[in-house]
Parts: sequence; C-alpha cells; structure tokens
Amino acid sequence: MNRKTQTKRPAKCFRRGLSSGAAKGNGVVMLTGAKTYFGRTTELVQEARPKLHIEAVVAKIVRWLFVIVGALLGVVIVLSVIRHVPLMEMVRSCSSCS
Repeated sequence: MNRKTQTKRPAKCFRRGLSSGAAKGNGVVMLTGAKTYFGRTTELVQEARPKLHIEAVVAKIVRWLFVIVGALLGVVIVLSVIRHVPLMEMVRSCSSCS
C-alpha cells in the first residue's frame, strides 16, 4: 500500500482529529484545558449538572450556621467592650465554661 507523505511548513498547523498510521512526527501543543474543543465540552457538561435537593438544603444550613457564629462573635466582642475586658480573656473564660 502506497502511503502519501504529508509535509507541513512550520508556519502552518494541523487541526484536531489528525491521525497518522505508522508515521512519526513532531508536534507543538497550542491550546490546553478549557480553550480546546474537548475542554469546552467538559465545562458545559459540568455546568449542566442539575443541582440536587440535598445540596440546596446543606447550603442553606451552612449559611445559617455562619450567621449564628457571626452573631455570637459579635455578642462576645460587644460584651468585652462593655465590660472593659480584653477579648482574649473573654474567649478563654468562655472556653473554660464547657
């Protein structure tokens, strides 16, 4: 079987999907990751994943826990200012209560 040799000048580029049988060659990777055809496809598939109900519930619970922790931290700071007690001493006294 007579195979035709395909040569390219350095300034020209092959496109995706090029395959060669038993030939050898040198190549330069031009794009990787999200800039490639397969990378964009992967990103679209990941974005198209439906959000599960449990994910929404957990996110809501975590959001409320952050609000509670922030409020308690605010109370400790306000109490340390009102009582003229250093903040670290308030934290130490709170940790020894438990």
